[in-house]
Amino acid sequence: MPIWAEWSFIMKAEILRKRLNIFLILCSVALLLVIIWQQFFMAVTVTQQGIQLVQPAPAVSANLSWRWFGEAGPGAQARQAEEDEQEQLAEASINAELLGVVRTQDRATATISINGQPEKVFSIGDEIQSGIELLSVTTSRIILNERGRCVQITMRRPDNMLVRASNVQAGNTAASRLQNNFSLPNMFNAVPVQLENNATGFQLDSLSEEIRTLTEIEEGDVIIQVGNNSIDDLMANPGQWMNYSTETTLPVTLMRDGQETTIYVNAFSLSARILPNINIESMQ
Repeated sequence: MPIWAEWSFIMKAEILRKRLNIFLILCSVALLLVIIWQQFFMAVTVTQQGIQLVQPAPAVSANLSWRWFGEAGPGAQARQAEEDEQEQLAEASINAELLGVVRTQDRATATISINGQPEKVFSIGDEIQSGIELLSVTTSRIILNERGRCVQITMRRPDNMLVRASNVQAGNTAASRLQNNFSLPNMFNAVPVQLENNATGFQLDSLSEEIRTLTEIEEGDVIIQVGNNSIDDLMANPGQWMNYSTETTLPVTLMRDGQETTIYVNAFSLSARILPNINIESMQ
């Protein structure tokens, strides 16, 4: 092969090698950029997810309230002041009495006795009578759509929920009639609290000496279960409280000084002693 031909072949091979090297370098740079972009995208995604995970949950005291025959949960006084400033509505024409309300972040129910019948639990949107729909539930009243006009039913405030021991006979008669209307929360000043497992409990405050003697419940105890029902179950369906009216050894699970313990409550005896005036008046 002539020298010039050999030299030409070498030059072409060198040019081809350089072009191949440049191509490989460009591919490596492109691959590196892709890897860097993927790492950056994953880091941003993880950061965003992390922010979402550590967002604090809404405080229970701001979103959860419970009231039964005049007993109020946390924050109720502030909400009551706001509600008092709202427009006052006419009272509903139906013969109905508001016995209790339960409000959580995503649920609101009202327990109502209509025409003196056993109480029933209604949710927003339910029709409590023909042509009468439940529109709103607050700590002290409910608002109804009564055939096209907004009306209210306010919660009565009994001055005294205690039947004196001197009237035991009348109390026993009342208890026998109250079996279908009995509600365990009537007995206690109960405040809903959130437990570590995100379940709900009832913290008991301002207990009378008689209640502490009859039940062995101490001030500050947090009830986490009644019978076989958790507090969340009972709040979702307050009507289940009625099932305990005749129990003489009702198991109540509670937290006391950080320890879980179970006591046994004579609900039948308590129902004869502690009655809402609203029911006593209807029995007379």
